[in-house]
Amino acid sequence: MEDQNSASPATIEPKSAPRWVWYVFVLTVVVGAVIAWRYFGAKKPPQQEVRAPAPIKSSLYATARTGSPPEVMQQGEELLKRYPDDPYIAHITAIAYHTAGMEPPVNQEFLLRAEELYRQYLTTQPHDSKALAAFARIENTLLKHKEGIVFLENTIRESPSIEEDLLFSLGLLYDHLGNYQKAKFYYEENLKKNHAHISTYIYLSRLAAGEIPPNIPLIRAYAEKAIAATPPGDVRSDGHVFLAEAYHLEGNNQKARELAEKAIARSQKNPGSYHVLGESLLEEHRAGRTVFLTDHLEEAIRALEQSLKLNPSFSHSYYHLGIGYWLNGEQERARQTWRKGLEILPADFV
Repeated sequence: MEDQNSASPATIEPKSAPRWVWYVFVLTVVVGAVIAWRYFGAKKPPQQEVRAPAPIKSSLYATARTGSPPEVMQQGEELLKRYPDDPYIAHITAIAYHTAGMEPPVNQEFLLRAEELYRQYLTTQPHDSKALAAFARIENTLLKHKEGIVFLENTIRESPSIEEDLLFSLGLLYDHLGNYQKAKFYYEENLKKNHAHISTYIYLSRLAAGEIPPNIPLIRAYAEKAIAATPPGDVRSDGHVFLAEAYHLEGNNQKARELAEKAIARSQKNPGSYHVLGESLLEEHRAGRTVFLTDHLEEAIRALEQSLKLNPSFSHSYYHLGIGYWLNGEQERARQTWRKGLEILPADFV
């Protein structure tokens, strides 16, 4: 029998883990909990896009058909607050901002808003060629030529079947970027698809006018094709403007003046018409052909001032207007006009 008073065997006490092990354990648990919460507990169900019902869209469409661009802009902005993801509303509102922004003088704020809305619309409708072409025109006006080129070339590369008007838009962007060879390539490619594209003839005529020396036969040929392609009732006057410019470059300022006046009769919103009229009248005055028509110098000045009122980017109009002021005895005003012209990006049509 075991002696109860005898000593029991020694109990072996387990050693406690080092403190840093507990720190690592706690840190691991905390990090794991955060990761689990982030990837499982914090996920929210995707929000559904908010689209406007059909009657709302019809109301905006009716305003676009009968109202002014500012009215469409106002209604569109109010609807976008309620239906921010609706591509139709974004598109109609973008068109209104684009139209209002391009009215002389150009409103850059409106065009920036149109650019934003077109981007929103094109994310859902990337193959809308008309919207793409409008977007390209905005990028060109905002001098974002490279961004517009990348956007359009990627679009055509991904969807070659939607080239309508996009080839011309690419030519326009390259043209204003100063890459005239590339611009001419895209213009000519566009004419292969649409030989009645008036604007393409106009810009090819513009390129011919920019050659050194100006290629007068090509200017005239493209201008005449633009006039021939203009349907009855269409008030576009660019063809007449470039035909007038061809005669001006030949030295036939009387014929140039007649064509410029004809262009103005078609549309009073084309700055190129007033530019050619003004420079032709100046040339006649300087050549001494208007000795008995003393009002022609003042008429030339008024025409060139109107050209710049419609488009302040017509740097060549500043040049000719400065000459007009100088010949009129206003030397200081002429110097100020030339200085201002030097600050302007050359964006003349002629």
